[in-house]
Amino acid sequence: MKIKEYAMHNRKQYTAAIALIGALLFTACASTPVPKLESTVPIGETTKYENLGWSSGSSSTWSFLGLWMRGRPDVDKAFAEAIGRKKGDAMIEVTCRERTLWFVLFSVTTVRVQGEVVKFIPVEKPNVRKK
Repeated sequence: MKIKEYAMHNRKQYTAAIALIGALLFTACASTPVPKLESTVPIGETTKYENLGWSSGSSSTWSFLGLWMRGRPDVDKAFAEAIGRKKGDAMIEVTCRERTLWFVLFSVTTVRVQGEVVKFIPVEKPNVRKK
């Protein structure tokens, strides 16, 4: 009787392993880089700013069977999240990447931005006196 129980237990393990391998074979991933941006806003030569450090933000959405997508990933939301984490005004040296993970019935698309967050320093204008 013990041999029969052992064989049934092993069969369940093999079935679970085959199901897991099959699920992994039906998943995929794709990543698309976007060209690097100098800045999220125009910065002139005379503009002064303080570098607050590296930050990142992301926005995701999902689709069913690759046909019905619930919205689109919002790049502006990803920028706002990254800049808001450091309480800055803009980002410089920005990279953006879109990544899609496919599963058996659905997929998840994520846009991720990364870069240095800066805060602009107000420039004092000299008082001009007229005589």
